[in-house]
Amino acid sequence: AQLDTRLIIDASGSGLQHLTGDRVFLLKPSIRELRECVGRELGTETEQVAAARELIERGCARNVLVSLGAEGALLVTAEGAQRYPAVEVPPGSGVGAGDAMVAGITCGLSRGWGLGKSVRLGIASGAAMLMTPGTASCTRADVERLFDMTPEPIDLAVPAADR
Repeated sequence: AQLDTRLIIDASGSGLQHLTGDRVFLLKPSIRELRECVGRELGTETEQVAAARELIERGCARNVLVSLGAEGALLVTAEGAQRYPAVEVPPGSGVGAGDAMVAGITCGLSRGWGLGKSVRLGIASGAAMLMTPGTASCTRADVERLFDMTPEPIDLAVPAADR
């Protein structure tokens, strides 16, 4: 029997360049990690989307979510691209924010939510971590409150990948 599993990878370095096949459902590099992976500067949103799409076309992952820190995140799929604005929160340490983002996405997917809603939960989870001191964990109440405040994504006018 085959399990219906979705592999999510949050990795950095040369390992990103060696991903192959369609087993990776979601790859979540930071903008710095994406820049290192494609070997060029990514100063504009269009360049960032193109670089993420390049990873999809190479077969590294089916979907790429680029974390942009205070700017939010970019989700690129074969169907298109969306910008997810960040939730404004008081600044904290930032330790674990990326991990919390992936945990929130995983939680949403495990609830049967679509990728878009799950990314919004990930944005809220990362923002909740930003509010915590040091390495303290965020609270479920903060995540839920921030999820309600998380804006809907903005569709970007970029062509879909060739299928």
